[in-house]
Amino acid sequence: MDIWQQILDFEPFLRLLDIKAEVLGPDDVLLRLIVRQEVANHLGGLHGGAQFTLGESTALTAAVFSLGMQLDQVAVLTRGATINYQKMALGDLTAHARVVHEERESLRDAWNTKKRARLNVPVEIADATGQVVTVLNVECLILPRS
Repeated sequence: MDIWQQILDFEPFLRLLDIKAEVLGPDDVLLRLIVRQEVANHLGGLHGGAQFTLGESTALTAAVFSLGMQLDQVAVLTRGATINYQKMALGDLTAHARVVHEERESLRDAWNTKKRARLNVPVEIADATGQVVTVLNVECLILPRS
């Protein structure tokens, strides 16, 4: 089973929104959300809640790749997040987060000593023209899956 299928099995809400994986590591995570009536707002743009879910999902996926653990071994949660809607999101959106290699050693040290790790993941959401319309910073908490 591929990693995106595993993520969808763990988080069925992503299926409901029909979020697609475009790139999954080793350096980047890129997820896409196609605009349709069910996720649009009253102005025809993508609803803010759908944008948040797209960005949060991108961050959590990048956190798993940053720690370098198998998905069935960890539970990744959002501890906190900030979001800044910069302009109306029209058309299909793509969320991008970088896998954090520089912090992998400290993440693994925290994991090995405390069986938990925290990571802040910045995410940019861009429209079909590539213009950034929304930015998030997601504080991810990684715990053992029980």
